[in-house]
Amino acid sequence: MAVDPNVQIYNSADDAVITAINFATGDAGAYVLSSAGVEYHIWNDKGAVLGSSKMTSVKITVRDSDGQEIEPLTYQHWVEIKSTTIEEGADGGDASDETDDDMADFQPVGKDAYLSIGDIPSDCYRIIFVRVNLPTSAIQAGVTFSIYVTNQEPAASITKWHTGIHGDGVIPSGNMLEVTDNAGADSKVDIASGYALINDIEIINGASQTYTISTTDATYKIYLSRAGVISSTTGDIPSNSLEIARVVIASNVVSSVTDKRVFIGNVRSGLDAAKTATPHIGMIYIATDTKITYTCYTVDTWTALNAKKAEMIHFQDLKAASATHIHAAITGTGASQDITADITNPDVPRVATLTMTNVTTPSGIGTITGLVRGVSTTDAITLVAGGTATGVKPFDTITNINIPAGVTADDTVSVGIGDILGLPKEINLTTDVYKKKVNNEDKTIELSGNINATYGTVDCATIIANEETTLWYLADY
Repeated sequence: MAVDPNVQIYNSADDAVITAINFATGDAGAYVLSSAGVEYHIWNDKGAVLGSSKMTSVKITVRDSDGQEIEPLTYQHWVEIKSTTIEEGADGGDASDETDDDMADFQPVGKDAYLSIGDIPSDCYRIIFVRVNLPTSAIQAGVTFSIYVTNQEPAASITKWHTGIHGDGVIPSGNMLEVTDNAGADSKVDIASGYALINDIEIINGASQTYTISTTDATYKIYLSRAGVISSTTGDIPSNSLEIARVVIASNVVSSVTDKRVFIGNVRSGLDAAKTATPHIGMIYIATDTKITYTCYTVDTWTALNAKKAEMIHFQDLKAASATHIHAAITGTGASQDITADITNPDVPRVATLTMTNVTTPSGIGTITGLVRGVSTTDAITLVAGGTATGVKPFDTITNINIPAGVTADDTVSVGIGDILGLPKEINLTTDVYKKKVNNEDKTIELSGNINATYGTVDCATIIANEETTLWYLADY
């Protein structure tokens, strides 16, 4: 039985695995490294070492170095990628059923934007080109970003509803939408009835029928349109259609039929025998534990993020929230000022607060710079005149405080710690934090509505000085 895909990125010569991509520096309004991009190869099981299964529904996107999507490079989509061709390896790679992506233009990737490329069989690779398109307004410097390549990731939610479901509500009856050779009939195939759903678009009934293909010798893609019509083409199938078979016509006769139906859900362990023995299109199930995600840091290595592990963190003798813990009141100057001296780090990973006076209506954004889970980052906090503004990132260490020009000598800003604690490792879902105790008393009920999965934080509402808090959660690995 084939194992999960084994994904790696190689250089253009295929003689070195890419563990870091250093784009150096560039001027605003220019391409880095060049407008043509840098060539890389996305391999699945290079050398067929593991006998991996095909990598399907492959997507590429970019995130911040800490896995978030809040840096300008990510949410403004500075990184651009295109995919051109698919190539076979020398150890049995077979890409004969695949099509080159053949992209003429680069596509921006980042927050809510990704590049979909074709499938990658074992011992095959797709060629991509990567560049950074710096806008003329770019002011960010020293940016580290991550390239994410995901497998079995649908272009959108697989379904909002189920259509044509039979039997136990999961497995449709019959071999739905199967295409078979109509023996003895020129250019004809038989197609079983069936239903399917793709990309939230409902494809309605494909009725049982005999379909006649052109008599011209060629390879034809048989597809079901979103209107439920069976048709064929030698080129690309129309948008929102589903390819169900590939048929070769030779001398006016069907010489071969290749099944191209996409079965989703027959790969995850734990399904009962009835659900794995006869997979069908109507069986809609996303197997999240087969998703393969790789991250490329410009200063780190490729790391698999395809597992979770239960963790426990105990915070001993917590300090109460304090408006001045990190830095006492800082007097404004009417100009931007950076403060690096007399900073006291948080007692544990937790968010920063900015508290200010309101003599002459101060305004602007205060910026905290430091380490979150060991990675340098910033938190831009909009000031509240005469009030307290709370950040979102749980800092371990703080190295710089920037007070904006909107604070004059009439007002001050103090920097403190809030009641929001940071987890040591990242999480995916708010439900990943599943138990809480305070001073040995169960407080799990307090978790509801107080977990931020984006920043990996837990809002404790009000922390009493010297209290002990213990959290149990599922961490990403």
